[in-house]
Amino acid sequence: GLLDVALHPAFADNGLVYFSHAVTDGESRYALAVSRAELENDSLHNVERIFLGLPWGQSTSNFGGALLFDDKGHLLITVGDRSVRSHAQHPGLLTGKIVRLHADGSVPADNPFTDRPHTHHPAIYVTGVRNPQGLVQDPETGFIYETEHGPMGGDEVNLVEAGNNYGWPVISHGLNYTYKLIGEGSVKEGLEQPLFYYLPSLAISPITVYRGEMFPEWNGDLLVGTLKSGGLSKLDLLEGRVRSVSPILGELQARIRDVKVAPDSSIWVLAETGKLYRLSREANPVRETLAVGRRDGETIYLLVCANCHDRNVPGTPQLANKQDWLERLQKEPQEWYRNTLEGYRGMPEKGLCEDCTNDELKRAVFFMRNRLKQ
Repeated sequence: GLLDVALHPAFADNGLVYFSHAVTDGESRYALAVSRAELENDSLHNVERIFLGLPWGQSTSNFGGALLFDDKGHLLITVGDRSVRSHAQHPGLLTGKIVRLHADGSVPADNPFTDRPHTHHPAIYVTGVRNPQGLVQDPETGFIYETEHGPMGGDEVNLVEAGNNYGWPVISHGLNYTYKLIGEGSVKEGLEQPLFYYLPSLAISPITVYRGEMFPEWNGDLLVGTLKSGGLSKLDLLEGRVRSVSPILGELQARIRDVKVAPDSSIWVLAETGKLYRLSREANPVRETLAVGRRDGETIYLLVCANCHDRNVPGTPQLANKQDWLERLQKEPQEWYRNTLEGYRGMPEKGLCEDCTNDELKRAVFFMRNRLKQ
């Protein structure tokens, strides 16, 4: 029943390890728990339980269990609805919620519902979630993102904000397993919409925000691990909106259980097979030292254009397939350049490259035309 592991922000000094797991009351009923222990000489000592996500339930699924220490040192814990949908909207129960605690398990005084002790459990941070599998905080913006399994369809990526209600089971973008609608539809005033949802479901689980120098074109994007499609789902996040979604690493053909950005800004991907993969790119010192405005066409293509023209994005011509470009090659370079600057069909203005100068984009256009004519 082990679900997630997190290190105390001062782990280097205190050695505290936190882990979420399933527990039983001895009568075939189960709940989510969080325990902490001191890691010493490769062994855990002084194990103590600091949280129990009551009520007990008979279901052996929908535990949630994602852990996150935020930038203020609070511990956030996702608790699934334990297959009892109505619990997610019950303000006195911990199931179907994200809770927020101090590192010792006590409740912060500034939690959003501490002023309603007669109706709300004070540990609750947000309500209305189903089976939340992932939590991450963007180290640059401070935003917190959560992933959760929907029913049949409707897996969600949510932006977590204190006191919000994310709607389950009143609203959902998925269906019941009998193909009937759930609740009151997909939208209702006062209930939050997901940042992004998947139809059909990919059984999304871990999530991270990419920040690093190895893949600068991915900075700020969300990387979501999937259990069904066997790879990662990369969400291109810009100004708080998901502009595109791209499947990557599908060749792993394995259920992805964790994804992290390594200290060297490569990406670690942990598969259910027990294999740990590293996604990396060799550094190019020449290109890395080029300032904005001085980058050549190939550099701009690799940083921006290749995200669609080298990724088999449906409906997008691929640079490796000259047949995709035969009609376009009949047009003048200036028309290509104008379409790049202003946007064309499904391609957004400037390919969403905000720091690209017009001259750099022109170089990228000529690089692509020259490559196709070879």
